[in-house]
Amino acid sequence: MSKQTTVDTSIQDTLNKKAKRKQLITSLLPYCGLVFIIIFFCITCGSKFMDGQNVENLVNQCFTSVIVVAGACFIYATGAMDMSVGAILGMCCFSAAVTLRAGAPWFVALLVAMLTGAVLELITALIFQYLKVPVFIVTMCMMYALQGVLITLVQKEYTIDFRATSWLNDASVRAVALVIVLGITYYLFHQTKLGPKLKAIGANRETAIQGGINVVLVTCIGFCILGACCGIGGFFTLTRMGYTTASAGAGIMLNVMIGMVLGGNPLTGGSRFKLINAIIGALIVTILTNGLTLMGLIPALLETFKGVLYLIIVFSTYDKSKGVLVS
Repeated sequence: MSKQTTVDTSIQDTLNKKAKRKQLITSLLPYCGLVFIIIFFCITCGSKFMDGQNVENLVNQCFTSVIVVAGACFIYATGAMDMSVGAILGMCCFSAAVTLRAGAPWFVALLVAMLTGAVLELITALIFQYLKVPVFIVTMCMMYALQGVLITLVQKEYTIDFRATSWLNDASVRAVALVIVLGITYYLFHQTKLGPKLKAIGANRETAIQGGINVVLVTCIGFCILGACCGIGGFFTLTRMGYTTASAGAGIMLNVMIGMVLGGNPLTGGSRFKLINAIIGALIVTILTNGLTLMGLIPALLETFKGVLYLIIVFSTYDKSKGVLVS
């Protein structure tokens, strides 16, 4: 082996080690961020943060956010996004409430909510795929359309018999439901061919088509999974509150988007997209919202803070030379 070849090999090994070290640090950042904000709010908020009532509120808030974010991974991995998840979750709440008030058992109401979300997301996916309308425009139009429907259908509050479903609010029941949902989504995303196909679409749509991937079908499946997760989140939101309003699901869309970037996932999707990172990001944004509320930040300023936070993260990860969002 020549001296030049030895030098080149040494340089390449050094670069590989630096790349692996950078990748390791990047993968650990979301976990470090989660631990940091928990310690921060334990110190700044004192006993209020670890109070039993606040922990219960935190669990309820994380439950819905984590489930919706887990479903959202199936479209964000393709480089798409959904502005209408909050409105769809609200529609799922309403459909479940109507079903329960009609006297149907809870599991039927849950299935109706999941079906409602899946059908609405499927409509979005079909418009996006076949009419070639940008997904941002489609989902924004869907958001406003569904908000109008909700305002029309739900004038004030649409209540259910809270006593009949109170057992669903038990911590153990929610824990089991969360484990089941995360287990299924993790398996679909990382242990089946669906996840790699979604990532391939995010990496390069044309290459994915040439590689034999049915982009339309795979994308529709991803949107339907998100809709089903919105249905689950909407159903448990309804059973916890005992009623639904026209504003049910408000704020979840921004939480999903922030959760994605705080978890270190690229908004363009692709091979580096990981479901666990998105879940960590969802936990961070939920705990952040809860902690800032305990510190006395009013709701209006809280939404402003989250909007500015999202803008800062996106700006810091924006590759201006390529004109795309990257992690």
